[in-house]
Parts: sequence; C-alpha cells; structure tokens
Amino acid sequence: MIVNDRMLIMTFEAFAKSYGFKNRKKLFWYSYSDGLLRVIGFHKKSFKYETLYFIQPLYDYNECFVLDYGDVLTRRYSSDAINLSLYMDSSEGVIMSNIVNNMRCLEKEIIPTLNMIDGFDDIMSAINKGFFFCGKSNILRLKAYSSLYAKNYFEATNLFEEYIWYEKNKGYCFETRIDQPSVLLKYLHSCPSETQQILQSNIARSIEKLKIYC
Repeated sequence: MIVNDRMLIMTFEAFAKSYGFKNRKKLFWYSYSDGLLRVIGFHKKSFKYETLYFIQPLYDYNECFVLDYGDVLTRRYSSDAINLSLYMDSSEGVIMSNIVNNMRCLEKEIIPTLNMIDGFDDIMSAINKGFFFCGKSNILRLKAYSSLYAKNYFEATNLFEEYIWYEKNKGYCFETRIDQPSVLLKYLHSCPSETQQILQSNIARSIEKLKIYC
C-alpha cells in the first residue's frame, strides 16, 4: 500500500468534520469565522506527507494558503516523530497507525487551541505559548495585522513600525512584503478608522481568491 491523496481524504474527512473543519480545499480542512481561517491537513512532499495546522488571517491578504502561522506535528512532537511520519513507501499498518497517532495529537492540543483563537488577544496568547512556528518577521506581521483588526490603533502603529523596520534591516526582498503595511501605517498616522475598510476588502478578496466557503 502506498499512501496517497485519496487515501488520506477518505481516512481523515470524517475526523476533520467532527471537530468543525467542515470544508476542504485539496488536502486542507478548514473552518472560518470573523476574518480567521483555521486549518488542519497535509502538506505533500516528494516522499512523505506532513500533518500540519495553521491560522490564516484573511485580513492580511494573500493569494494562496500561507503555512507560516502554524507548524507540522513531526516538529512540534519531535520526540515521537517516527510514530507521526507518513512516508509514502511505509507498510499499510505503519501508515494507518501513524495517521491515528496524528489524529490523537491534533485532538489533544492542536484543535482545541485552534478553535479557541477568536481574535487579537487569543492570537497573542497563542504566540506567547509558542503555538506558531515562524520567525520574528512573521510574528511581528501577525501581531500588527491582528491588533489593527481589533482596532487597537496605538499598539498597531508601534507594531507596524517595528515590522517595517525589521523587514528593511533583516529581511530579504522585502519591498513587496512591506507595500501594504506601509500604506496602512500612513493611514494609522492620519485616519486610523479608514484602515478597517482595507482590512475588510482584504477579507473579501481572500475569500474570493482562495474560494473559501464561509
């Protein structure tokens, strides 16, 4: 038996839906509310599948799924990685056993945390608890957009300034990444309330581009 997309979908679909992840896009199951996409599923690589989770704030527009705000289970639970790995050439028994182990890890800690994230304060708590696996630049970006979405304008201004400075001084090919944050920062200095129209537009564009079912 070789693990493949069809087998993973058949095995995982009912589990994902039972925890509220009722919509699927390829190998990702997601739930959506109030500008936040919560996702569990699989990332296909050349010789294995990685079981993962992530949050995607649709108010930070992107044309594709961004896996930065999350992690893969084999890294998060590295001490038990061999029992979580989904190598395509493993035996049927090993594959099924490891899928079950992945489900247990997801339902024990990951899914409850994902489903509790419902706004800026929850995202801050998840960041502080090390729930996301990403560099400082992406953490600053997530904080900045989330605080702005929560209308914490003073905090958002400071975070966008810090984020833009960090990208310029530590980043690589940063021009595109800081394009919209720079615009939002100008509005924060002149008319903060207008930033909300941009964020709402981002959500609408994200839903349309990603073909998200709300």
